[in-house]
Amino acid sequence: MRAIFFDASGVLYDRRGSTAELLARLLGERGYRAELDAPAHAERARLNGLAKTGGIDARELWDRVLRLHGVESEVERRELIGHVFEAAHEVFALPGVPDALIELDRRGLALGVISDTIYPESWKRRWLAVVGVLDILDVVVCSNVVGARKPDPAIYRAALDRAEVPASESAFVGHDARELEGALAVGMLTVGIGAGGGDHRLDSLGDLPSLLARGRIV
Repeated sequence: MRAIFFDASGVLYDRRGSTAELLARLLGERGYRAELDAPAHAERARLNGLAKTGGIDARELWDRVLRLHGVESEVERRELIGHVFEAAHEVFALPGVPDALIELDRRGLALGVISDTIYPESWKRRWLAVVGVLDILDVVVCSNVVGARKPDPAIYRAALDRAEVPASESAFVGHDARELEGALAVGMLTVGIGAGGGDHRLDSLGDLPSLLARGRIV
């Protein structure tokens, strides 16, 4: 094993609250519909996918989503987007994360992040710095930069290419079954956090160094 790649949100860090729940609450307080009908919901999903692959940026995404919810005032949309962005920055490290990655780095493994995101890579790096792991990561790959999101093989291969490591000598750690399946399809070993599945399953990322020490990941 030469390299380990991680999903970011839900594996390395989480947020103080859901931006979707925040937005729903703010919309309800202002008298807008918090729930979307089926066509609008499908359009929101399409816009989210477009943002995650770099077709639109986060501000345009949220602006168009707010229009779907009936917010016609540009000033009000800007204000609501500001609240969403503030919430997006409220991240915290999940248990065991900094210590686990520091130990993996000490063992000489290349470490990276493969993340689906609507936000700028600079924000992603900022959050990883808050978590305390940015300085030991060798690779940070974001879907909206690569133009592909998990489980598309292209995003895993982009990370492997940047790390100069073959898939057969790498692992992907995540919590989403489809994303783990995508990594497996390109030849990576997979480690699921929680109920995510994978070749191996851990309750906490803090258990990953001991899994390596026991020779379970080779």
